[in-house]
Amino acid sequence: MQRLRGEAELSGLLATPFEGGGGHLGIGWRGALGVGWDRLPFTVGLDFGGAYFGNSSSRDVILMDGQPLEVDQQRSDSALFLDLFARLQPLWPVRPYLEGAVGPKRLHREYELSFPDEAFAPETTSADDWTYTLGLGAGLDVPLGASLWLTGGVRRLFGGRVSYERALVATGGARIRYDASTTTTTFSLGLIVR
Repeated sequence: MQRLRGEAELSGLLATPFEGGGGHLGIGWRGALGVGWDRLPFTVGLDFGGAYFGNSSSRDVILMDGQPLEVDQQRSDSALFLDLFARLQPLWPVRPYLEGAVGPKRLHREYELSFPDEAFAPETTSADDWTYTLGLGAGLDVPLGASLWLTGGVRRLFGGRVSYERALVATGGARIRYDASTTTTTFSLGLIVR
C-alpha cells in the first residue's frame, strides 16, 4: 500500500558573510518539514532559519553639503530565511541528496554612526530589507536509529540585493546608503526524525 511519508529536521548552521557586505561568519539554526510519497526518491517541504553575523566596524565617507565627511560605523547583522525546497534523495541505508530552494530572506542591520572629526553626536539606527533566495545544495543523511538520522549539508544561496538609505539626524540630513548582495553559503549539521 502506498503512503505519505514525512520528516522534521532541526539543525545548527554556519553561514558565510554576505558577499560585498563585510561582516563575520554567521551562526544560527534551521528547521524543516518535508513530505514525500512512498518509495519515490523525492521530497518537498518548507524550511526556516536564522543567522546572526556578529558585530563589525568600518570607516566610511558620506557627502554633507557636497563635502566628504568621515563616519565610523559599528554594526550588527542578522538574517531570517524561509524557503520551499525540493530534494532528490534515494531511499538507501545511507542517503545522499541534491536539493533546490527558493524563498524570501530578511536582513536586519543595527548600526551606530560616530563622526571622528566633527562635533556631531553619535547616532544609532536600524534598517530592514527583504529580498529573495535561489539555492542549490547537497548533503548526506546517516541513520542513528529506526527513525532518527544525522544530517549534514551545504547550500549555496544566491540572493538579491538589499538596499538602505537613511537621513542622519545629527548632521542635519546627510544621507547614508548601504547596498550589497545577500549571496551566502550555509553549512548545517543536525537531526531528522522520519
